[in-house]
Amino acid sequence: MYQVQKYEQVLVPEEGKRTLSLTYVKDLVNVILQSLTISEHRNIYTVTSHPLVSIREIIKATVKILNKKIETVNAPSDFLMANEIKQWADMPLWLNSDYYTYSNEKLLNDFDISIIDLKTSIKQTIDYYRDLNWHQPIYGMSEDQKQLLLSKLKA
Repeated sequence: MYQVQKYEQVLVPEEGKRTLSLTYVKDLVNVILQSLTISEHRNIYTVTSHPLVSIREIIKATVKILNKKIETVNAPSDFLMANEIKQWADMPLWLNSDYYTYSNEKLLNDFDISIIDLKTSIKQTIDYYRDLNWHQPIYGMSEDQKQLLLSKLKA
């Protein structure tokens, strides 16, 4: 979201197709609060709001909410690995696998919870960061490193 807000070009791993599971903090809080009232069973749950979400979906929703026009530049996983880009650390949300997708079926069956839809959770997150004046994240690659990768990709 920060990248879409601040820049006109966004480096997107694997065309944004790779999926991951997301948990919106308000859904997590609702599950925790509800779990405190359940005494008849003791189970372990994966609290996942959105089991299969792509980076492309996140960018698309963010662009629409922010009413921005950006250019996305594809970065294949082999290119990122060759340039020693660390998954999740240098490029948040990028994992070079689909290992981190989880079902929320058990959670939805056992809890009386309504998951906040992806668009609403993104909008609320954008509003939160807007209230903080979009301070620069402390994670991810630097803008200089991103520009170097963009120049290599466009060469």
